[in-house]
Amino acid sequence: MAPTLGGAAVWYAERGHLVFPLRPHTKIPATPHGFKDASMNPDTIRAWWTRWPDANIGLATGHLFDVIDIDGPTGIESATTIEDAGQLPAAIGTVATPRGYHHYIQPTGDGCTTAVRPGIDYRGIGGYVVAPPSLDQDGRIWRWLDPLSVCDADT
Repeated sequence: MAPTLGGAAVWYAERGHLVFPLRPHTKIPATPHGFKDASMNPDTIRAWWTRWPDANIGLATGHLFDVIDIDGPTGIESATTIEDAGQLPAAIGTVATPRGYHHYIQPTGDGCTTAVRPGIDYRGIGGYVVAPPSLDQDGRIWRWLDPLSVCDADT
């Protein structure tokens, strides 16, 4: 049986992730201050998903991880070039998104940057990503390809 979005949100929070709800089938925050409202409190998270049971899951970046957001064929080509040059940081988790991949890496202390390379954005302090098992408007799911291993961030 697939996890509920609310159940998955609580699961993330219980593992130290800063969680907040996104409007159903979107990347748009459901709370007034978006990632600034993110919480690890299971009661807060249960209340959000009681109010919005179909809310997607947002995870604040820059805390336990940063994310290299790779979108579409252009992003995949750019990521391949970076990886072939030995410049792609080691992943501590990988998510397949409806448009590409999220390459989770150890937090760097950097903020967010768009268009780092064609099709690639960077999410660090002050950013967020959509987390599995969220769904887009066409029913496509965010799913873990390589489960997040935040313990690697401590080494």
